[in-house]
Amino acid sequence: MSTTAVSVRETRAEKKARKRRENPPLAPRDRWRRLGLMALAGVLTFLSFPFTTERDSNLWPLAWFALVPLFEGLRGLRGKQAFWFGAFAGFVTNFGGFWWISEVLREFGHLPGYIYWPLTALNSFYQGLMFAVIGLFIARAGRGQPHGLVPIWKVAAIFTVVEWAFPMIFPWYFSNSQYRFLPAIQIAELGGVMSITFVMVAFNAGLHRLWVHRVLRADPTRPALA
Repeated sequence: MSTTAVSVRETRAEKKARKRRENPPLAPRDRWRRLGLMALAGVLTFLSFPFTTERDSNLWPLAWFALVPLFEGLRGLRGKQAFWFGAFAGFVTNFGGFWWISEVLREFGHLPGYIYWPLTALNSFYQGLMFAVIGLFIARAGRGQPHGLVPIWKVAAIFTVVEWAFPMIFPWYFSNSQYRFLPAIQIAELGGVMSITFVMVAFNAGLHRLWVHRVLRADPTRPALA
């Protein structure tokens, strides 16, 4: 074996070891905790929208704190980790919000369950990638920030821009949940529907920051996140 080949192999091994140091695997307990937070964020989000065939079935106040578990679950993660955890939150959100697609495919497409349920899940996964992209950018913005907390305005800006730019099959905006709350929808006069999203996400990010600071004050020995 040539010296060059050995050198290349060593370089690749060093590169892989460096990546593992930069992105250490999560402990099982931490992984399940974060998955639980992502699932909670997804459930709270889709419940803030109409989730049954009944008129006005949404619990719109939930949207004002539904993203707090999402932000806590993302806190301290690296980019790739945040992407996939965000994707899970997005999947739960969209599956809960668009379960009715299965009924459409069954009633009008006359498709069997082993086809319409996977198609419904596939749509939920794709649309949930919006949360994956949001998680990726928030994780990158959180590098080097004290306790992994991204500035409130930056979290709101990331969420709003990604929501505006991401190509949805069935478009929806976080702010659509407030269609029954007049004071919120009046914000649209300032900058359209995206301005409502910005305000709502900023409120969620502010609640998350307050919660983190309260936890840190209660347990000052808790280590800061990178």
